[in-house]
Amino acid sequence: MPAEVVGAAESDDGRYVTAHAHGRVPVWSAPGRLESDFAAPLAAHDPPAIPGRLIAFVRPAGADPQIVVGAWLGGVAGHALDGAVLWHRKDLRHVEPVAALPVGDGRVLAGVVTARGPGLVLGPTGGTRHTIRGARFLAGGPDGAVVTQERETVALRPAADRPPAWRVELGTFALLDAVVGEQTLLCGADGRLRLVGADGAERWRTSARATGRITRIRICREDAGWLCLTQGGRVQHADAEGVLRPVGAVPWDTIGFVGPEHVIGPDGALTRVRGAD
Repeated sequence: MPAEVVGAAESDDGRYVTAHAHGRVPVWSAPGRLESDFAAPLAAHDPPAIPGRLIAFVRPAGADPQIVVGAWLGGVAGHALDGAVLWHRKDLRHVEPVAALPVGDGRVLAGVVTARGPGLVLGPTGGTRHTIRGARFLAGGPDGAVVTQERETVALRPAADRPPAWRVELGTFALLDAVVGEQTLLCGADGRLRLVGADGAERWRTSARATGRITRIRICREDAGWLCLTQGGRVQHADAEGVLRPVGAVPWDTIGFVGPEHVIGPDGALTRVRGAD
């Protein structure tokens, strides 16, 4: 049996990568098409509390991609697609989420959060480009905007080095996921969704009873809505007004979305889901 998948991330060019508990990191050019497979010892460290968060596909120079892997005690390392270690930040301890943060000109940098803070944006060789004090979660948008969770609030910054354009109350103990765009969809640890406009005003909020506990979200490429992965193995579609409807069932312990039509489970199996069919 293949080793457990403890992380997954996708690139902007259709590739995706999975991290396995035995320390292997396969790179896939498309679902089921293996491009390379290399050893990344950090992937074998303790998995995060929320699976799938300790790996990111980045493009810091706008050309050659890197795969960034983090670990609770081992730090953060950047790998080339063939597995070569490009840099290793052993000084970063208690690493929690690792995120891909677009910054413009085709470049995507790695964002790292540690349990003791702050949030960091790392450059092509792993050096710290920006520091975001108090950040406990990072998510990036295509235009360079960054959503951060702080102690009791969520903020949107136009860029990692800019002050917040808006700030709203967190309303729960943690932010699990966010889709950043003209409007920003937030997924809290209470399993509820909130849509926040560019002005910082809340457009709508779902009820926990109506949704179940949503843990991952992504934009739906077929319409103006979002796909939502619910604990317990349901995929739902949220439309622009916050109305949710079921669109499929997947294994209950699914880790997250890979590509526009698939989710991945801890055994590496892909399940196809569609948003607007």
